[in-house]
Amino acid sequence: MARAVAVLARRRPDGADTRVVQLNGGPGVVFSAHGTPVLAAVPHLLDGAVADLHVVTAPRKLRGVTA
Repeated sequence: MARAVAVLARRRPDGADTRVVQLNGGPGVVFSAHGTPVLAAVPHLLDGAVADLHVVTAPRKLRGVTA
């Protein structure tokens, strides 16, 4: 996940922002465009490694996420 964030951060368009935040009680990443969250990603860890990555892009589900 860290690698994906690093790559996306280098290639982001103008007005885009990437932040590591707390989501649902754990670490997550929020990608925003012009101050509006457009994607939230939360890793699910198993034995210290990322087993799954939960990604949300639905605007109605991102309403509570701060950019």
